Amino acid sequence: MAPKDDTNWMKKLSHVTVRLESKLKDNTISVGTGFFYIFQDDSKGYHYNIITNKHVVQDSIETTFYLSLKDDENKRSNQTVQIGLDEKDMVWINHPDANIDLCAMPLTPILAILHKEADFKFHIEYIHGYISNFWSEKFTSYEEVLMIGYPNGIWDQMNNRPIFRKGITATDYNIDYNGKKEFLIDIASYGGSSGSPVFWYDKNSKNPIPYLLGVLYAGMVSTLEGNIEIVQIPTGTKPISKTQIPINLGIIIKAECIDALEKEFVSYVLDIKERYNNTLDRST
Repeated sequence: MAPKDDTNWMKKLSHVTVRLESKLKDNTISVGTGFFYIFQDDSKGYHYNIITNKHVVQDSIETTFYLSLKDDENKRSNQTVQIGLDEKDMVWINHPDANIDLCAMPLTPILAILHKEADFKFHIEYIHGYISNFWSEKFTSYEEVLMIGYPNGIWDQMNNRPIFRKGITATDYNIDYNGKKEFLIDIASYGGSSGSPVFWYDKNSKNPIPYLLGVLYAGMVSTLEGNIEIVQIPTGTKPISKTQIPINLGIIIKAECIDALEKEFVSYVLDIKERYNNTLDRST
């Protein structure tokens, strides 16, 4: 989360995710999970965004999400703002590696417009950075982890809060599972959980800081024929086919893969700014 901050981050974990509802061309609605993250460019500029899986938002013609507001005392209220973006308004920057199921959407311009037009003040907790080598080198093959998201689309709608799941690492985090920047967790992963952040924290600390380990994107199922297959976590809330039986193993993209997405994202944003400034220069 924010390793240099001694704030009690464990109390803030329910504010780092966002429920994403995507309307498809056949008018069906799929649900996935996103989380708030801060990218940083070389000039120390911050870029606020939402990260999720590519497959959560692909083929969507409209995406809706909900942001919580602050009250007059600058505290989180139960009021939310529903934000709907159609195809022309949605900007999702994909991870440069087509095999890595991550993408990010700029959030800063959306917040700026809403603040200017309606004076909205949003209560959002951003993840900034992920687990350090200092901690990961101390890992055993068995570590307790938390996953936060919207399994089967379930959420606390009144309070705009996600669902917490607790489990363990099913493979050693410090080893790339099957040669990919991935590891497995032993947590049931249902539709709507795609894009869920997975955290580790030091249970022995008096004020533990949750560190981002990675992002859920797929799970393992057993077929009627007895084969084990890897499938993307569905974004729909319909039950999975009986021919595919979940075996409660989730596949996690390691958080270090966010670095390449950050470079792609920052390059895109800075290019847009440069083109905008050049347009202003020519018009004066």
